[in-house]
Amino acid sequence: VLARGREAYNGSCAVCHGADGSGQGRFGAAMYPPASNLREAAVQKRPDGQIFWIIRNGISFVGMPGFAEQYNDESTWALVAYVRALGRGDAPAGNAVPTPTDEQLAIADPFDSKADRRGAAVFFEQGCYMCHGPRGDAVGNMALRPTKRALATQDSFAKTLREPPVGMPRYSEGHVGSADVADLYSYIQTLYPRA
Repeated sequence: VLARGREAYNGSCAVCHGADGSGQGRFGAAMYPPASNLREAAVQKRPDGQIFWIIRNGISFVGMPGFAEQYNDESTWALVAYVRALGRGDAPAGNAVPTPTDEQLAIADPFDSKADRRGAAVFFEQGCYMCHGPRGDAVGNMALRPTKRALATQDSFAKTLREPPVGMPRYSEGHVGSADVADLYSYIQTLYPRA
């Protein structure tokens, strides 16, 4: 459960709350009010159900979005468990994900005639790189490899986006349309060498 929670947390929460839950993520410290330090007593004393509700629905008038469309109940409870582990100081450490370079970002163009370049724009705009790395080069299970069943065909890839495994956000048609799915799949196909 903590491993699942870690994957979801690293992908959706660490950018604001920090990898360690301190609230010092890339965006969290610059927000007003700043992102919560998830290790503090004020957060840890909340009941599990309240933390679950906040993850699902967000908090109005602050930067905390709701993730009800992205995470099912099982994934949300895994996030609650991970928040508790951050408070105890025994959360499993996340894997370092490479930061995209200017050169990698430069290929992303939502208006390009090439599908893979439009797909790169979707990949970076939707935050896929935060879990998978800018070139699918994250370590461990988060790496995008051609041997993954979800990447075998465009149909299996689309199904994974719409009905993801625990720990991965769900991307509805409203978030990533069918044309974007095709472009995104084209970009991912460029991430590993052809045999």
